[in-house]
Amino acid sequence: MTRRLLAGTVAASVLLIAAYGARTGQTATAQGQAVQAEADKSELERLRADVESLKAQLAQVNAPPAAPGAAVAGGAPGAKGFAGDYVNVKHFGAKGDGVTDDTAALQAALDAAGNNAPWGVRGTMIFVPPGEYLISSTLNVHRMSFEMVGCGVGNSLAYAPSPGKASVFRWNGPPDAPMMKIRDSYGIAIRRVRWEGKEGVAGTTAINLQWLKEDQQGSNAGTVIEQCHFGVYSHTGQGVHKGGLAHGILMDGDNGNNDEFEIDRCLFVGCASAAVRIVNTQSVWGSINNCTISGGGAGIATASHLTGYNLGFDACNPDFAVADTAHVRVYGWQSERSKQLAKLAANAALIADGGYIQLSGIEGDAMIDAFPTDAGQVILRHIQFTQNTRSPRPTIRFGASEKDVVVGLNFRVKVTDCEGLFPDQFQLAGRLWGEAPESRGEVEFRGWADKSYHFHNFLRMRPASARALDTSRVDLAVADVAPATVNAAGPLGVQWTDAKVYAGAGSPEDAVAASVGSVYLRTDGAGGSTLYVKESGTGNTGWVAK
Repeated sequence: MTRRLLAGTVAASVLLIAAYGARTGQTATAQGQAVQAEADKSELERLRADVESLKAQLAQVNAPPAAPGAAVAGGAPGAKGFAGDYVNVKHFGAKGDGVTDDTAALQAALDAAGNNAPWGVRGTMIFVPPGEYLISSTLNVHRMSFEMVGCGVGNSLAYAPSPGKASVFRWNGPPDAPMMKIRDSYGIAIRRVRWEGKEGVAGTTAINLQWLKEDQQGSNAGTVIEQCHFGVYSHTGQGVHKGGLAHGILMDGDNGNNDEFEIDRCLFVGCASAAVRIVNTQSVWGSINNCTISGGGAGIATASHLTGYNLGFDACNPDFAVADTAHVRVYGWQSERSKQLAKLAANAALIADGGYIQLSGIEGDAMIDAFPTDAGQVILRHIQFTQNTRSPRPTIRFGASEKDVVVGLNFRVKVTDCEGLFPDQFQLAGRLWGEAPESRGEVEFRGWADKSYHFHNFLRMRPASARALDTSRVDLAVADVAPATVNAAGPLGVQWTDAKVYAGAGSPEDAVAASVGSVYLRTDGAGGSTLYVKESGTGNTGWVAK
């Protein structure tokens, strides 16, 4: 198509030149002859220059692929290997046949595009035609800026039963190595390429963004990766459902930036460690958008602040692993069959707004595990939870670990306007106070419409048994040791170590066995009360309506 368009344009331009030549021979008025002749001459020269440029481009398109590293006709002056305004990897000897080792040819194309610039970064476009390109050692990108564009992520030419026209990079090297390592660069964009691991080889990372101390010019800022497929694919040159990776994208190094990145419209399948892992705590201003992550290990594991929009998870473990002091904000969280939704470090935070989450695949007690909790936060808003039928239900677990460790100082757990969760899915773990200073925490649960429960100022107390416990400003308090006196003017009173929060339809009397101090929230609206406290007795008696 390009060849026909260029040839047609050349022919049309030649006809215009002939027309202008004839026009200059026509008679004109004495007054305008000189002016018109000069204008015709300038236009004729411009057209001739355009024709020469078009001829050069046509010759470049028609030219056969050059040997690896050879200069290509039409290249920019002094830029060996450039094909006009872009680099075609097949001009450097890459075969893309799924058999030939294309590592050297691909590296040559990267080098020709401006790798290892002495100052700043060079930029160009790298075109990856349809094919399956075998890579046996890491492709190194250093101090560059480029846009790498493939032709899609479907079947490759190497899939014999139904060959396709996708652009595929397939690993054929040793374990525990990245397919491409990007260092000290700026404005890298990679689009429409499928990244496939070698079956039976563990530890492979597709794209490794790395910042090292000796790299001073670039921070890999502005990296964009979109419309790529990472990991297992249904129909590959290796067979059906092959090509798993350890990581799709890994950001690591000497705790540098790797900042201002965007991962958009990508599909990750069967990444054994994590689809995206961000080790750098300073990788800031990053976002992952409109991506689907299926199977393998963690969906997104990060030690850095991160924002996500419209993310889908299927059978991950967990969807989010949030380390150190990272805050993850996600707007639109879809999840099904995942073994765990989130695992948080003591000072990490997960704030999610909107989404649809199935709980049928949850394994273990905690669907969200934020224990032990120091200054951590779990905030969920406007999420619909379904298939929440397991007994006992999976929980949001939080709380300080030991009384002699100052933790649990400022934790916050809030669930608002979420459908399908219940109060008994808040699991208080460990001891909730330190000797000094006192522990403080907040739990808020506001259900949907007609099923709303609210706990606030969950804990403010010290453990000493001789101290009086004033719950007039506390909705629900927990202690390991019974205080000498209790002022239980608060809405919910006191819950001791063995006490729990229960919820259900009907009265708990003669129905719910619990320890003294337990709380029961009645959800059917009958009986004249929605709150019962277990004040005496053993077993299922001693419940008093409040």
